[in-house]
Amino acid sequence: MSQQTSRIPVSQSLLELFDTVRKQAEQYSAVYETLLRKAYELDRLRATSYQEFDQLKHSIEDLKASLRTAVEEELEQFRSHVAQVDRIYGELDAIAQLRD
Repeated sequence: MSQQTSRIPVSQSLLELFDTVRKQAEQYSAVYETLLRKAYELDRLRATSYQEFDQLKHSIEDLKASLRTAVEEELEQFRSHVAQVDRIYGELDAIAQLRD
């Protein structure tokens, strides 16, 4: 017995419609893949940005601490020089009083 495939007549416009739907599905699939890639790139960029921001924040905090330490050291040295100048003026004043 031979098997016969029954064919249903399909109009040309219906075939064209199916072809259009298939092409649109392929295009939507390509767009979806592009969107997924772009979303991945955006997520990677966001993660990199957060990491760089965090590094920058720590660098700024380290710089602030270093600057604060340097300023405090300079102020202490300045105070020491002021005290030394006061002491010298005090001694000069004492010498001047002894001469008078």
